[in-house]
Amino acid sequence: MVTILASSAAADWLIQGGKIPKVWIRRGFVITGFSGMVACGVILANLSGCNPVAAVSLLCLLQAFNAMTVAGMRAVHVEFAPRFGGVTYALANTAGTLPGIFAPLLVGFITENDPTLGAWSTIFYIGAAIQGLGGFFT
Repeated sequence: MVTILASSAAADWLIQGGKIPKVWIRRGFVITGFSGMVACGVILANLSGCNPVAAVSLLCLLQAFNAMTVAGMRAVHVEFAPRFGGVTYALANTAGTLPGIFAPLLVGFITENDPTLGAWSTIFYIGAAIQGLGGFFT
């Protein structure tokens, strides 16, 4: 919540400055958020041993980077299609929710017969790859 509020306020401040095009401000927050999530995911995948404090801290940091992307992704619908902002957001939200439905199935498939650190590393690598693709295509 703190990261959403801070990044959104920072984006608004940068937009009001008028020196950087709005689209680059939005992209900047999204790419920074995705890059941070990739870094946290790769570190989690390579976290040797079971250090619960480090793992939970990295997951919290990962979510903070995820929240940073809100300053770019949520406002885009209203800015680029004001009349259809609700419809475009609903379609994007549906597309974004589908991986959340299938992710537990994938985790169960990967860890069911192999509940080891190696299996969880695979899951974190998959997540990092997905976020890396999102950042790349942004």
